[in-house]
Amino acid sequence: MQGIVSRIKIRGTEILGLVTVCAVMLSVVNPVLAKENLIIRQRQDHDRHATDYGVNVTTELPAATIKRIEGTIQGNFYRSGRAAGLSPKVLQRFVTLFQRQIDFSRDLRTGDHFEVLLTGTSGSNPELLAARLHLTKGTFTALKDQDGQFYTEDGLRLGTSFSRYPVGKGFRISSDFNLRRVHPVTGKISPHKGTDWAVPVGTPVKATAAGVVVRAVKNHPQAGNYIEIKTAGRYVTRFLHLDSLNVKSGDRVKKGQIIGRSGNSGLSTGPHLHYEMSIDGLAVDVMKVRLPDDSLLSDTELAGFKARTEKLVVLMD
Repeated sequence: MQGIVSRIKIRGTEILGLVTVCAVMLSVVNPVLAKENLIIRQRQDHDRHATDYGVNVTTELPAATIKRIEGTIQGNFYRSGRAAGLSPKVLQRFVTLFQRQIDFSRDLRTGDHFEVLLTGTSGSNPELLAARLHLTKGTFTALKDQDGQFYTEDGLRLGTSFSRYPVGKGFRISSDFNLRRVHPVTGKISPHKGTDWAVPVGTPVKATAAGVVVRAVKNHPQAGNYIEIKTAGRYVTRFLHLDSLNVKSGDRVKKGQIIGRSGNSGLSTGPHLHYEMSIDGLAVDVMKVRLPDDSLLSDTELAGFKARTEKLVVLMD
């Protein structure tokens, strides 16, 4: 304030009026998308005695801005999204978020509406902040929180979720994840990158998450009949020593879908299912690694979430 007063040479009795004007203008600043700059100018009437003050508000967008894109479904969702200016990466993320609520091949109708909020610096890939679908069956919203996960407005976590148990919880684990294990057949140190369940031949084996079948192989010398599924671009699950396969390469599967039957094929000492997972190419212990689930925020967490994402909701309303 002192610098302003000095530059425009106003008297102390006029400071109150100046502050009042500034306060009014600041009260209408939009804090979501931009930083507002106040430019204060001195104006005098013709007799050079009376003085008033004008304030211009200029918008300076920060390096990372929020951009809203919306569109209407005209046949295929992917083509409609691309026509609206969404990248393939954003569209894939969009579908992943709502895949448990919406069947994109059946539920969408011509005229349905979609919108997204994106952020990113100039020249970088945009980051998805929020997404919404307005369908005949209802409106579906996804909001990104500070933990990087997406939730509904009611605090239900969206997107990919996993089960750790491809054969249910009623079977015994016969061999754990162990990178220094001695192989029971060869007698050599051979990393065991999965978890084995002792199950009878013919036990239903279920997909532990929605995804795409990358491989469905029969009669592999070591793995026997096996299935490999990729989920959300970074998770890969494998199901080894199967007796039969219910899917083929390229199939899309849902979480809980029966993809095959357990067996004793390949290099195996007895009937069992070997289940393993890798994340970004790194083998992990599926029984211990932190995985996305269907968690619901607590009342306290929900209140904080709503406060943090309120500005996103306002931009889409």
